[in-house]
Order: sequence, then C-alpha cells, then structure tokens
Amino acid sequence: MIKGVVLNRSTVRLFILTGVLLAVLGALPLVAFAQDVPELTETYTAPDGTFSFQYPEGWITNQEVAGNAIALFNDSSLLENEGDTMPEGLLLMVFVSPAVAAEMDIEAGVTPQDVLTTLGNGVTVSNEEDTEIEIGDRTALSATGEAEIGDVLLLAIPFGESDTAYVMAVAATGTMKDFEPEILAIVETFQPEIVCMISSGRAVNMRSGPGTNNDQQGTLSPNQPVRADAQETGADGFVWWRLADSGAWVRSDVVEEDGDCDLLPGPDAGKETTTTTTTRDLNTAKNGDNILFSDDFEDGSTLLWFAEFGDPQIVSNDGSHVLRFSGGEAASLLIGDDWTDYEVSMRLKFTQNADIAAIMGIRYSDEGAYAAYMSTTAGRVGLAYLLLPGTFNLLSDARAGLIAGQWYDVKVRAEGTRIELYLGGSLSSWISSRQLSQGTIFFIAPGGAQFYIDDIVVTDLSK
Repeated sequence: MIKGVVLNRSTVRLFILTGVLLAVLGALPLVAFAQDVPELTETYTAPDGTFSFQYPEGWITNQEVAGNAIALFNDSSLLENEGDTMPEGLLLMVFVSPAVAAEMDIEAGVTPQDVLTTLGNGVTVSNEEDTEIEIGDRTALSATGEAEIGDVLLLAIPFGESDTAYVMAVAATGTMKDFEPEILAIVETFQPEIVCMISSGRAVNMRSGPGTNNDQQGTLSPNQPVRADAQETGADGFVWWRLADSGAWVRSDVVEEDGDCDLLPGPDAGKETTTTTTTRDLNTAKNGDNILFSDDFEDGSTLLWFAEFGDPQIVSNDGSHVLRFSGGEAASLLIGDDWTDYEVSMRLKFTQNADIAAIMGIRYSDEGAYAAYMSTTAGRVGLAYLLLPGTFNLLSDARAGLIAGQWYDVKVRAEGTRIELYLGGSLSSWISSRQLSQGTIFFIAPGGAQFYIDDIVVTDLSK
C-alpha cells in the first residue's frame, strides 16, 4: 500500500473496466486548446441527487459499473469492436463521487498518483508528483499514464467544502490530447448537488403546483422518502417542496425534511439543459425497478464481464448471439458485489458432454461462492460451495437427464439463508446456509466442457 491507499475488490474492478494494468507516463500538458469545445446539452443527475455533470448530445451514460461509479462513453458503436485495446475514437470517462469513493475504501485525500501507484504489478511511475490544473474555479490534481489498452488520465477534483471526487478517462494510445477539450469541459460541470429528502408517516396529498388551489396529483406514500429539487412559497403562505421524480408539490408543514432543503432553488432556477438520469445502460435492459441486470448479448459486447481465466467469447447460434464458455474458461459479472436476495434466470445449452459440464455461481466473492453445477455424463445437477481457488464441497444434488445440443431454462435463487436451483421451471435442489450473504454471479466451464448462456435476467427479491 502507498500513502495509506486502500483498494478492495470493488476499487480494482473500476480499473478492470479499462483493461488495465497501467504503466504511468509523464504528465500530458493540460493547458489551452485550439479545438472547439462541444456543446453540453445533456445533464446526468445521480438518483440520490448528490452530484451531476453535463455532457454532449449522443453520448451514453451507464450506471452498471463497479461500485456504483458512473461511466460515460462518446460512441457506443465503437464498443462492439473486439480486442484488448481501446478503439481509436472511443473515449471512456468514469465518475466517482465522494460517497462512492468511500464505499470503495478509497481514503480521503488520495491523489491520482497514489491510485496509479497502488495498482501494483506492471505499473511504472515516471512523474514524481501530481500535476495541478485549473478546471473552472477549482484546482484539480492529475496523473497520466499509458498501458496496452491505451492512454489514461486520472483527476482528483475538490468537491464541496472538504470532499474529493475522481474522474478517470481512457482513450486509444496517442489520442488523449484529442479529447482534452471535452474532458475538461465535462469535468468542470461535475458538481455536488443539494440533497433534500421528503417523507411523511401518513398519506399526504400532492398537487400539480405550489398551492391547494392546484389539482390533486396523487398522494405521497407513507414512510417512503423521495427527493425534492425545488421550493416555492405558495399564496397560502406555506413553503411547498417540488418532488424530483414526479414534479408534484407537497406542503412543508405536513411532511418531514431531511438534508439541505432550505437551500433548494426556486422552480425556475434550473439549468437550460435537458435533464436525464440515464440515457442507456450498456449490456443492461431495465424492464422494471426490480431488474438488477439483464443481457441478451445481441450488442456483441462483454464490457460488464470480467474473464477470471480464459477468454469467453460471444458467438452466433441459431440466429442470435450467445456467450460461450469452453474448457478452462470463467467470467464474473463486474457489478453486483452488494446483491443480497436475488434470482438469476437464463437459457443454457451444452455443446460438449462432461462430468461437470457447467458451474454457475451465485453470491460470489473473492473467497468463495455458492454455485450450481450440472453433469451431462452423470445426469446430475446440484448445489455446492466453492472455497476458492479450487475446493468443491457438494451440498445437495438430484438426478436430471441433461443432453448436449438442447436449450434449458435454468434459474438460481438466493433469498435469506436459502439457495435454490430450478431446471425447466421445477425445483431441483436447495440448501440452507449462512456462510455467504451477498455477492455477484459467475460461470465456469471445467476442462472438457463447453456451454452457451443467453437471456440472463437478475431480479431483486429484496423489494
């Protein structure tokens, strides 16, 4: 560890998104630019209202990255390019708010140079200290680097009175300077927001405007805090709060406030931009509030899948795209370390028979995992606990007539202490254990096995 920096699994995954190990170069000069800065017409506001930033039209935000960090891409079509390096013309920016940095165990005051240094094996630091740059009215610290994947820029930005936020940018080798105008313009808009949460112990009328003379617009659900984004004093003399999700208004004397509600602006003080919370989630189809993740692999990207070993590939099968695992390959999902009660459904097809033809993990951590296993040669399915790196403890199994070349509907469910495996809609095996309470999913194809997965949907059971 360098200078007290703490990087856990979630932190490392933030950098895995760029394919790093990073080798640090001397700092690129971030000074004046001749290029025109693009117009920033869109605004991303965090769901909890703690921060926002602006970006050009057509760029894509993605919430499904490590540790709740937010990724921004300038061109989604370039993400389909396979390879180990950033495609030329593609820019990735990752925004880490102070709260998310704390969740990742990034200690207060950690500098870009500290982070790059702490990445470990394969990192060569050439510049002795961080470079100060002026971004609007703030002085930020920057460090730059180069790796096999491309150029890397890391910024530590003052946020609020005493906090620090971080932004990482990645581009193809030799192209970072081409993106400097966009990067600095966007980072200048990366700001903390006022947080005001409104709640009530009973149902409260909401109005279409700040006053009882306005139409009723439903009721505020009891004991469910919602964020307010504006205030106004109505003709009745009461302060009214505008709710961010619906635009409806509630009167201040019948609700409770938490946060800096008194600092909220009036309703006409907003930015002259189109406000969006998420434009598109890459590799993720949000079909409802309880859908944590889904992927049909039709965009050809494995951005959110980390190859633990081997190189799982997206291939064509029966007119669609599927994720293929062959013997000696495994991958885990980059998100979901904090998932607790959830259900994973998918389609699965074996293309080679094996004693253990597939392993599907649920509640996966660096130390171990619960996993479903399937054997086509023995005709058995079951649940096990994997004590990594290789101990396989069988906990429950059942007979099943599995054959290669046929698609199966598979579901693994983790709720409380109970883990269940379903095959074709029927409960096949279940266990009860307190050994592991949260974690993400993964797949393993042992030696001699090969299988396809498709149409993965992860559903939150805690709501």
